Amino acid sequence: MNLSRRLNQPRILGIWTLVLTAVFHLTLGAAAHAQAPGTLLKATFLRTVGTNELNTFLSTDVNTSTTPHSTNYTVPSFSSAAYPVDIYQIAYSSRIPEQRNKRTVATGMIAIPKVSEGDTRYPKNPKVISYQHGTIFGKYQCPSYAFVPNNPEAQGTYWDGGYEDRLVTAVFAGQGDVVITADYFGMGGSTESEGTTVKGSHQQACLDLYVAASTFLTNKGIRQSALFLSGWSQGGLVTLQFLEKLEDLGYTVTAASTAAAPPDLFAAMNGLIYNPSPIQANWANIMLILTVFSYEKYYSQPGLARDVINPDYYDRCKQVYERKGTNSLEQTISILFGTNAIPSDYWHLVRDKYHDPLNLAASIYGKDLERNQGYRWFSFTPLHMYYGLVDEVVTVPSALLPFYYNQAMGNTNITAYPVDGGNHLGTFLRAVAEQKIWFDSF
Repeated sequence: MNLSRRLNQPRILGIWTLVLTAVFHLTLGAAAHAQAPGTLLKATFLRTVGTNELNTFLSTDVNTSTTPHSTNYTVPSFSSAAYPVDIYQIAYSSRIPEQRNKRTVATGMIAIPKVSEGDTRYPKNPKVISYQHGTIFGKYQCPSYAFVPNNPEAQGTYWDGGYEDRLVTAVFAGQGDVVITADYFGMGGSTESEGTTVKGSHQQACLDLYVAASTFLTNKGIRQSALFLSGWSQGGLVTLQFLEKLEDLGYTVTAASTAAAPPDLFAAMNGLIYNPSPIQANWANIMLILTVFSYEKYYSQPGLARDVINPDYYDRCKQVYERKGTNSLEQTISILFGTNAIPSDYWHLVRDKYHDPLNLAASIYGKDLERNQGYRWFSFTPLHMYYGLVDEVVTVPSALLPFYYNQAMGNTNITAYPVDGGNHLGTFLRAVAEQKIWFDSF
């Protein structure tokens, strides 16, 4: 749900990307079935990003990408990058809990700061920041492709597709931390169907990336000093889900923080359909499209999407989810924003029977939304949650659910921070700036 502004003319997905992906899986597919989840299968060095380029992400790109906001919003400032960063694209073995632990290959990115410009050494004991990305338009607008030269789904600037991953890399890795971030199943080099907000799969993809990344870092002579979690929008939800998994398994997380996270999908969907905000984003309809098709696929519920979506728009919504063909991104943009676009409001996008909230609550889709919440447990990890006061996607009551739920149980580990004048993107920028300061305080 990081689609805070409409993209311009998309570049067509090149044939070379499809060929590389096919070769990638021919070589790694068999290996994944023979390896335990979390096994590092391949690490590819992409390039070194210098401090000048990192600082461009922190200054010029931030300032040109933060409108519109309320006049009350102040664009945060970031400390200049002190270290160049090596970018690695990795592939690792994982499994899909919702599909009888089917083995699969997942992909992600590791960003490692170098000691200095021109120095090949890495820091020995850095913090590790596991960042969980938000919803994206294109299959390759993901972390492992965020720094790929001539990414076919970039839109002409670094802020279109993968820009959040580049900013996080500049903020954290540019100041000496290691950043790891998973693509999620179905994105990047994965051949699976997309699994948007599917809790078990998100937890597994992030966990296995962390295990694989730990192996990779150890092989480089790097030993992490602490683990921190961060995520924006859908990635904020994934961060909560991942934190629950890590705590359940006994991993130590020093601190976690989210930005504009929708922690309760059932509550969020009710608001989007039955009580839409007057400032609701025109791209918010993609949340319904991706979740309903993802649940149909991952929970083996044939016909679920057809039951929910207005038949006038079903075929085009399915095209958005499947992202097939060399012009899939261009097709997605046209379906969402073109002259014959599908409705941006949920009321017309769903079938008439879902105009009754009781039907949604009793439906399979409603129960799927309910099971993928990310906050109903007692968290022992210090957690800072940022929410925007003019967020066009995540309302204030929805964002505050984890805070009040844990307070009701006597948990004082969660602190909620309002972002004055912050829309969806502005909340992310403010959160990342303050997360760096807070994480460093440990």
